[in-house]
Amino acid sequence: MTAQRIAALLLAASLAAAAGAVAQEPQKSSPATATDAVLAQEKAMVAAIQASDWTALGQAVGADFVYVDPNGAFVWELSRTAELMRGCTSKNVVTDNMQATPTAERIMVVTYTLTGEQVCNGKKGPSPAYMLSVWSWQGTRWLMVAHSETPVPVR
Repeated sequence: MTAQRIAALLLAASLAAAAGAVAQEPQKSSPATATDAVLAQEKAMVAAIQASDWTALGQAVGADFVYVDPNGAFVWELSRTAELMRGCTSKNVVTDNMQATPTAERIMVVTYTLTGEQVCNGKKGPSPAYMLSVWSWQGTRWLMVAHSETPVPVR
């Protein structure tokens, strides 16, 4: 499944960087601190995928989110992550040009390119792919609200 493959790649790259990101409330911290916190959570998510650590993935993203890939969109329920990722492996995951951009108060958009080897149920996933995640400050921490993955076109 494409959703499974891409999600596994995304999580693998994120977990490699941070297992426990410290959330910073936007109003009480500088934009750089909020940006660093969101980037740490995104990296933790990618690392979790690579490690097939679905508990760490849930901790990194924090809540159910909208997931979009070439097959369409659906709500990714964290309680179903193990089921959605069954049969998927990810390795050699690398992120490039990861950046977070504040777009509104309490909203951060993360973009980057992800490459790696992902196989779900015998089917190889696209690599490289453009990644886009939307994060929202909710009370005490940043939560992912949406994630989109687009295969890089072959030229």
